[in-house]
Amino acid sequence: MYAGTLQMDIIPKQKEANLNFIDSTLAQTAQRVDLLVLPKFFTTDIFFTTKEEFVALAEPIPHSPTCHRLAPRLARNFL
Repeated sequence: MYAGTLQMDIIPKQKEANLNFIDSTLAQTAQRVDLLVLPKFFTTDIFFTTKEEFVALAEPIPHSPTCHRLAPRLARNFL
């Protein structure tokens, strides 16, 4: 098994930009790793000023926009 980690400059509260980076990285690395470990809070960063800000960016698992976006690429490349 080949495992990799991804270090990235997370753009705070910019899910789309962070997901674009992850998506392009998966396209480049999927053939070389069996497991890719992403940073905690890789779509939003961990710094929030209010609870409401955190709740607004939270997503339900597994029926979240992030899961729906990444799942097809992961299934295509890793299954």
